[in-house]
Amino acid sequence: MTLTFDWYLQGSSDTKIDDTDKLLFSSGEFDERIVAGKCNDSTHVKTDVGANKSDGNSPNNNKYLTNSTASLNGGLPRNINTVLDSEATIKLELNLGDDFQVEDAIFYAYQESSNVSPDGLIFYSAETGNSKWSDIGGRGNALELGDKTIDSNKQTYYLLASVCLTAGGRQTGTMKFEGVIK
Repeated sequence: MTLTFDWYLQGSSDTKIDDTDKLLFSSGEFDERIVAGKCNDSTHVKTDVGANKSDGNSPNNNKYLTNSTASLNGGLPRNINTVLDSEATIKLELNLGDDFQVEDAIFYAYQESSNVSPDGLIFYSAETGNSKWSDIGGRGNALELGDKTIDSNKQTYYLLASVCLTAGGRQTGTMKFEGVIK
């Protein structure tokens, strides 16, 4: 009985986000800071030594525009309910083995504790098929994810993700996935 959980930044090929990596939202180029009042124009995986792990995979970028629209990879505004699984920023893959299933899953961002929204930024997310973005700052604002069928002992979630800064400087937060294992 084994349960593993893997995060990926999708693109022309997926980049696995390991425990020591960070999902980096940038203004344009890798590690370029987003200014206050703006949202991400690119998304990357940054290693613990500061390298661009996703370099060369043309990472997907989903940029918040309005409550129901996004720009995908710098393109024209699009209703988010039309975003395909392969166009989402994040793929969460649960390898369940034969005896597990995850239900009632949620996804949120936090700072010091799960109830504290990250300072200086708004973290927006939506599951593919959703018609509106959600501000997922703090566990109380978590995005409720739909229950998934098990395919080859896996459950997979596809998430749009965007960060908009409300204050200057480098801002950080932690993303968390929770679910009930049955």
